[in-house]
Amino acid sequence: MTRVLSLIVEEPRLAISDMALWGTQADWIELRLDHAKPDWELETLFAASPKPVIATCLPKEEGGLFEGDSEWRGRMLEQVASFKQTHYVDCPILGRHQVHSGAHRIHSFHERPGKETNWTELEDKMNSSCLEGDLIKIVLWAETEKDARRIWEWYKKSEYPLIGFAQGQGGKHTRIEALAHGAPLIYACAPGQATAPGQFEIGELANLPLEGLSSSFTSLYGILGKPVAHSRSPLLWNSAFQVESKDKIYLTIETDDLRGFLKDCHFAWQGFSVTAPNKLQAMDAAAQHHESATRAGSANTLIRMPGGEWGAANTDGRAAMDVLKESGLPPADSSKAILLVGAGGAARAFAAEAQAQGYSLCICARREEASSSLAAEFGASTSPWGDSPTEEFSAIVQATPMGSDSIPGDPLIGQTLCPGIPILDMVYSPTATPLLVRAMEEGAVPVFGSEMLLRQMIEQYILVTESELMPMALRHFLGPLLTKELPGLPPIVLVGPRASGKSTLGRALAERLGMPFLDGDFCLEARHQKEISDWIPENEAEFRMAEANLLPELLGFRDCVIALGGGVTENESSCDLLAQAERVYFLSASTDSLLKRQVREPRPALTDQSLEEEVRLLLEKREQGYLKASSGRQLNTEGDFATVLEALAVLVAGADTNRC
Repeated sequence: MTRVLSLIVEEPRLAISDMALWGTQADWIELRLDHAKPDWELETLFAASPKPVIATCLPKEEGGLFEGDSEWRGRMLEQVASFKQTHYVDCPILGRHQVHSGAHRIHSFHERPGKETNWTELEDKMNSSCLEGDLIKIVLWAETEKDARRIWEWYKKSEYPLIGFAQGQGGKHTRIEALAHGAPLIYACAPGQATAPGQFEIGELANLPLEGLSSSFTSLYGILGKPVAHSRSPLLWNSAFQVESKDKIYLTIETDDLRGFLKDCHFAWQGFSVTAPNKLQAMDAAAQHHESATRAGSANTLIRMPGGEWGAANTDGRAAMDVLKESGLPPADSSKAILLVGAGGAARAFAAEAQAQGYSLCICARREEASSSLAAEFGASTSPWGDSPTEEFSAIVQATPMGSDSIPGDPLIGQTLCPGIPILDMVYSPTATPLLVRAMEEGAVPVFGSEMLLRQMIEQYILVTESELMPMALRHFLGPLLTKELPGLPPIVLVGPRASGKSTLGRALAERLGMPFLDGDFCLEARHQKEISDWIPENEAEFRMAEANLLPELLGFRDCVIALGGGVTENESSCDLLAQAERVYFLSASTDSLLKRQVREPRPALTDQSLEEEVRLLLEKREQGYLKASSGRQLNTEGDFATVLEALAVLVAGADTNRC
């Protein structure tokens, strides 16, 4: 198996630079000479290649970019075929000019969208024109995954080694699957320099165990759904494979015809994650069904069984229950039911798992007949949409698309959320859904959809690969990777002393940026139903511990502004956690300014010292912590409010620009 770096040569000097930068990650280099000119020093260009070269120059009518004289093109290809570095020259099977001397040939055909092809002529010519050592290359155009399946028939027709794959939106996975069919080469591009639709970048191939595909040593896995281009699953699965040194590769396959794909897929495929709209098809396609899939009536996991048939499982419900339990869900013998919002496939999977674990449910859906039907199936009660008293429940699970980027809103708007109960929102884009922001403000425990996403992936991974890694180990390794890939940016966090302007500036900045605002102190009071002014004098150690425990939850939100209490950095672990965050800002002011503001707006005393002495002592005690937590990102808040707000907005924008 050979990795080929494909470069379109627009200027020889640029191509030489790209070969030096990226050529070390490839085994061969393809130089596409579609822009070649008579004055180019081709021998110098080829001599600069650190790897063997495939030379090609495709005319526009054959899918390339060359528009010059065809006779000159023919002579140029004959010339480069004689160079020492040239191992192959790529010549169109149906083209007018063939190279007859020097290097071996790749006899190629590239299907063009909207152009009819004489398939009989192509089949006749592809074998008859080959000599020993030559290769055949067939590239089909695939708008859909179904279009891409056509390529596998050509492996049966070719009498010579075939590089056969599909390009276009529906064919990216075929570039790697082709290796399992026996393709000797795989093409990739330099970063941001695709030479054909659907190419992998050369760096993406560097850590994949591609060599084992031709010998059935490497297995393929993937996600089947439509759309799946946004999926973070390949990052998580392939990272886990690398940690375990497993010869496995995970890809995305965008399809709504799961049964058709499974019928034609190579035996190298050993397992799939399944997402919409394929979860019911997965049940129909499977010969065996895990009890989790049978209960849910749908599958999100397919596993290749020893006889070649498929087994189906569903990890969604188990993942949701796991994250709820970690967030404080009481045992199943609790007198309170779980409120399940929604009656679709995700809700059904959760209801099945909750029932299996002995929990009672109350189902609330916009369509009364849908909630009644689901409730009847799982022995649950129902509650009217928009009128579910949350204090009656032990937890809330939001299993509708409401709150997502495409369907904004809060399905429980107008209903008070009970402090202390876990609320899981299965939506994970955005992370800070309106429901979860309100949950934090009202003292409930927000449970992010991204955490459930990670858990169900880990359940799938262990089930499909029979991994011996503990789920917790996978979670600690994969969690930070997923966080970096989530939509939006980490929260803007404001630290600093009392009266430095964290809350007032934070609210104004959030409004300006169109983001939610969270006040850490208010969230603490709502969660524990205690006033901080009473809590600190009674038991400051307990307060500081509660503050430290809440901080990771707050930092889990994205695209929001958070103001933290003045003493948060006194906890060393909290200070270290903030120092690792990317958007923490220290709002500072002089002792005199802080004193004047607190005289104007009195606050409960934190010490038995005079106000002036307390302000001085606390600032002296905490300032280094603020600097450490903010990594030195500091703004003095003295001056006109509008001017300071503008300065803060500029500081944040500048830091974000540098971050990118």
